[in-house]
Amino acid sequence: RWRGHLHAAGMTLGVYANAPTIDWCRQRGLGQYFWQHDWGSGGRLNPAATLHQKAGRQWAVGGVMSDINDVYALDFGQWWPLDPITLAAGSLS
Repeated sequence: RWRGHLHAAGMTLGVYANAPTIDWCRQRGLGQYFWQHDWGSGGRLNPAATLHQKAGRQWAVGGVMSDINDVYALDFGQWWPLDPITLAAGSLS
């Protein structure tokens, strides 16, 4: 039922999980984007991960501690304010 709601809204499902849970989701056709954290992953990076939040990597941004993530895909499930092609073309002019 929720898949229908996502599709009707033009949205896709992103999953924030460890490596084994990403495997579980993929086996069931759940999720298009995967943001992996390290807890319970046994040091394994899931090849389907589009983002990776490594444990203990943080930086202060405006006085707030923020996690540092590795990004493995241009489209990692983020919301674009505009079509990314239009956005990129505008930055070239």
